[in-house]
Amino acid sequence: MYEVSIIIPVYNVAEYVSESLLSALNQSFESIEYVIVNDCSTDCSMDVIRRLVDAHPRKDDVFIYQQEKNYGLSSTRNLGIEHAHGKYIFFMDSDDEISKECIALHYEAIIRKDADFTVGNVVQIGSRSVHIHPIDPSAETMHPVASYYRRIWSVSAWNKMYKRIFIESNKLRFVNGIHHEDYLWSYNVAKKAKSLALVEEKTYIYKIRPGSITTIVNGDLKINSMLFVIKTIGNDACSENAEDKERFLGFVGFNTALYILNYKGDKSRCYYYNELRKITPHWGRTSTIYSKLTSLPYSIFCLTIKPLYIIYKYWITR
Repeated sequence: MYEVSIIIPVYNVAEYVSESLLSALNQSFESIEYVIVNDCSTDCSMDVIRRLVDAHPRKDDVFIYQQEKNYGLSSTRNLGIEHAHGKYIFFMDSDDEISKECIALHYEAIIRKDADFTVGNVVQIGSRSVHIHPIDPSAETMHPVASYYRRIWSVSAWNKMYKRIFIESNKLRFVNGIHHEDYLWSYNVAKKAKSLALVEEKTYIYKIRPGSITTIVNGDLKINSMLFVIKTIGNDACSENAEDKERFLGFVGFNTALYILNYKGDKSRCYYYNELRKITPHWGRTSTIYSKLTSLPYSIFCLTIKPLYIIYKYWITR
């Protein structure tokens, strides 16, 4: 039995996958199973991977699985979970990298605290529009769902180590067919977990590339996914930290409103903005600047925010 399974979904990353996979294979930690799931890549990603694996001393620890068709990231990760045998699971994307001590540090942290999962700090390369802040050490002293609502750690599924028995006993899986699936994955993890452990070192190198989901123009799937995320969390019966929850949804709602300003599709921006207003908390005891702004009618929101947003987008891309 392996101690750790690293799950790596693959889809059209031939240009980047060598650096990514080598960073995983060259870990200082010994007992690692590599679960690579090909989501029907149409480039030579898998040829690159097979050549690299065949020449590596850890080739017998690498297991490659194939999706029947291109199902997307959620389904690909779920298939990885089904095939993982390690006591602990770690997700990484096939165009990012991890530090040489990454798995060792997360393993030490989760053992030290007997936590359900770990969170680690991140090095970000690429777009300046994404902001990943250092994790506040107070994350270890509060309930995981409270630290999730307060955005103390990134919602991304990667750079976290999970007890596999915790994932299986709570039937945790990624929601298929949406973008931003990590919001709901991390919400469900935090809601079910009793504790998390912090890895203060920067163990993950997050590379934001042109054409990634983070940087593409926002179409219907991306907007509908965010509306689904807000509605799902908002309607969930979990009553823990209700005020923090409303603040969190106000923040996510405001960011979704910014996505709508950059929307390209068949429906009108006004339509999506009004759909957002129906499901986002406004005013009340927990109102913030974010929820107040998205309580404005669409025309006023555009007049107020759009010029500032255009300037901001120009500044981060120049």
